Order: sequence, then C-alpha cells, then structure tokens
Amino acid sequence: MKFIYIIIVLFILCGSNILAQDPHFSAMDYSSQNLSPALVGAKYDVQANINYRNQWSSFSKPFQTVGAAVDARINPKGTKNKGYFAAGINFLSDKAGENNFETNNFGITLGYHIKLADEHILGVGLQFGYGERNFGFGTGQWGNQYNGYAYDSNLPSGESFARSHFGYFDMGSGLSYIFRKEASHDAHHNGFLLNIGFAAYHNNTPAISFMDSKIDPLYTRWVGFLNAEVGLGKSNMALEPLIIIQAQGPFVQTFVGTSFRFYFGDDYSFYNVPSFALGIFYRDLDAMVTRMSVRYKGAEIGAAYDINMLSSLKRSSKSQGAFEIFVRYVLNYKKPSSQKYDD
Repeated sequence: MKFIYIIIVLFILCGSNILAQDPHFSAMDYSSQNLSPALVGAKYDVQANINYRNQWSSFSKPFQTVGAAVDARINPKGTKNKGYFAAGINFLSDKAGENNFETNNFGITLGYHIKLADEHILGVGLQFGYGERNFGFGTGQWGNQYNGYAYDSNLPSGESFARSHFGYFDMGSGLSYIFRKEASHDAHHNGFLLNIGFAAYHNNTPAISFMDSKIDPLYTRWVGFLNAEVGLGKSNMALEPLIIIQAQGPFVQTFVGTSFRFYFGDDYSFYNVPSFALGIFYRDLDAMVTRMSVRYKGAEIGAAYDINMLSSLKRSSKSQGAFEIFVRYVLNYKKPSSQKYDD
C-alpha cells in the first residue's frame, strides 16, 4: 500500500497529466461557482453552499475535499424586470494522501444577468482567484530510504525539490442560459426549468510544478452542463436530469444521470413544501453514484456515495469510492404563490 502512495505523490510532484486535474464533487450542481461563474445570482437572490468529500476511505489517509461558497444578487428587489448584477465568494480545499499534498483556492465571482423575455434569462460571469499548493516533503517515503529489508526514515531521500509551497493567480469565465416555465394554479406539477451553461477555468494556465515554476501549466478546465426540472403532471413527482462534461488537458469526463424528487403536500411553492430526492448517476470509466437529499423552506441537505466500479484503483480501494455531504440554503425575497420550481 505504501508503494501506491509513493507513486501517486510522484505523479503529483512531477506535474503529471494524470493528476493535474481539479478536485470535483459528485454533487457538482450543489457547488455552482465551481460549475460556472455565470451561475452566481442566476436562480436565487441569495445562495450558500457547503460540500464535503471523503475519497478512498480504505486508504490509511483518504483524500478529502471541502468547498464553501456564497453568492447574491445585487439589489434584487429593484431589478426584477431588468438586467442585474450578482457577486459571490468561494473557497475550495483539497488534501491528498499521507504526504499532505494540499491545494487551496480562493475566488471572487462577478456576474450579470439579463432578462431576454418573460421566461428566458442569459447570464455571464467572471471569476478571479488565488490558489496555493503545499507538499509535506518530510513525510514522504522514497526509494533511497529502503535499506534492503524495510523503510528506514534515517536514510537520506536523495530527492530535491525547488519548492514545497507556492501560490498563483487564477481566472475563469462562464455563460448561462435559463428557461423557466412556471407551474399554473390548476396544474401545480407542470412546471419546467432548463439551465444550459459553459465555463472555462484557469484561463491564464498558471504554473503548478514543484520542480520549476516555469514548467507544467495548469490546464484550462472546460465545462459544459445541462440540468432541468420537469414536473410530472399530477404525480407529486419531478425529474431532475443532469449532464456535466468536463475536459482538462487530455482528459475528458462525463457525469450523467437523474434525480427523482417527491413532494409532500398540496402547496407547491418552493418555500412551503418539503421534498425528498433520490438520484442515480454515472461517471464514465470511474464510478456509479447514488444521491439523496431532503429540502424544506429553502434549506437542503443531502449525501452522495461513489461506488468505485470501473476505476483503475478499484482493487486497492476495495471498490470504496467516495462519500459526500452537501448543504444548500437559498433565499428569494419574493415568494412565488404558484411556482413549484424555483431552483
């Protein structure tokens, strides 16, 4: 098992394409500023998100990712029928393995949304951030420290790195389109919402190598996504399909699936009706993902679990993928009286 950790860390330190990718969540749609900068203020007057991911728990020190974000529309009461600005802040921290490889990202996001028609909204967003990476070189175990029988921490590692900590500036941009059809008074379940968006992160391709600050740029992460909320007549149910496609360097990842949301009660305004959602998703060449969440009066809490079925680390991870917890709280100053879908 130690050998696996050493190989993983070597890939990271050498700027390997294999691990030169951003951290991700299986509840990425609940981490909107990491999905597209254009989503700040896109659906809510105020939104706050917290995400936690624990990956490969069968390892002695699992990978852990924590994200938090807040965004809000600027003067939402006075701009309901016009274009409006929005702003947000976000933080993402990722810790990997026994050698304490750590990535921290801080970002400020600005967005602008314009109402094209009663049911159509177009938004753009820019994100400006600062990232830092740290590596606990002293905690590593290296080939030169093997004495022929076992690992000996007293032996010199024979390794030399230009730096164990560095920071960099970062930029991102995004585009979002929303079509929203409100549910009518006499058919509460026929609401429909469609959100299509694109984004590019690390537009300035900052250098991320521990060996030399001039080599190994961080690849731009391209994102395309589509999610929807489709009311199913008078069934007290809605479908919430989701597709996310991400490309970073030579790697492309597709995340696709749907949640089934069940509403309890006859008042289908977003603020008053509790709901429960179950979802099944597939991440190509990696895992199946199950998700569940409970929503009530603007607050939603949920969990996701990755079943590591297809990953190359299936054997060493004992098929244990990742466990996530996600929390979202939203606030709209104008409570809809008949609209079931407000997110």
